[in-house]
Amino acid sequence: MKESDGLSRYRYFQDGKEVDEELRSELAYIDVKQRPKCVAADGLYLVDDVGGIGGFYEMLETLAGDDPEEKESMRTWARSLGWTGRMSKPENML
Repeated sequence: MKESDGLSRYRYFQDGKEVDEELRSELAYIDVKQRPKCVAADGLYLVDDVGGIGGFYEMLETLAGDDPEEKESMRTWARSLGWTGRMSKPENML
């Protein structure tokens, strides 16, 4: 990818660190040129039921929180909608 493509301004992070240049270049190309596509439906219905991306973020915060009862309740509800809780690496999705 060329710098003149305007894709060098995109930044991506994994595990709190910016990804290397090669992966950043690939992700930017997919974001801008190919338009991202859903490659797995894990929890697809769940995202809609929790109120979109913001609600999904809050759900993940609850699952990472300190209240074991609240975590188990959220996990049970999410699994009833098909969510497995698996975390996929970006390089496995491309």
